[in-house]
Amino acid sequence: MVNQMDINCIFATGIGKAKAPEKLDIARKIFEENKDSFNKPSPDNSICTTLKEYHAGKSDIDLYVNMQDVDIIKRVIEKHALDYLTSCGYETSKTTLEVVNFWLNKMESNSFHPKHLHYGFNLSGTYYVDVPKDSGKIEFYNPENITPCGVLKVKEYTLFNSKSWSFLPEEGDILIWPSTLQHGVPPVEFKGIRRSIAFDILITGN
Repeated sequence: MVNQMDINCIFATGIGKAKAPEKLDIARKIFEENKDSFNKPSPDNSICTTLKEYHAGKSDIDLYVNMQDVDIIKRVIEKHALDYLTSCGYETSKTTLEVVNFWLNKMESNSFHPKHLHYGFNLSGTYYVDVPKDSGKIEFYNPENITPCGVLKVKEYTLFNSKSWSFLPEEGDILIWPSTLQHGVPPVEFKGIRRSIAFDILITGN
């Protein structure tokens, strides 16, 4: 009789996924109204963004043309962020959240977003506004960053041996994750422009 080993999964990182297609027209309007705010793309073909400065405690949200539209998207994000925390098992009946960073991203074929994290916040995420066919996945990296058995070939990828997980977003998707989780978008060839709204969230009351 073969002795079977029991494997206990003791820690996990949750990626929240929600649908908000009903707000895409407003999100596209924000892009159109603020099209002159984009920084020039970097020489290495990385992501083109409206983000002017990134640090904890001060947001560039007030730079946008129509704050009423921005506030509508912020409220939707905050609602889904509360749902995310509730689904993760947190007590949220008296919890308040605030989107404190909010910026627009554009990606053309073969552009990329290098691996990074959003230090200084509780939650971060992306609202996908336009997602052309084959425009690539968002990739999340193992927060443990430890590969004690890295000399071995992987027979089957599992929660216990994966270095990264990838998600293929669709238009109207909102993805939410802990701000300390590293993520990035690798370069791929596609037709069109991929547009998304990125955000950071602070828990402001509990």
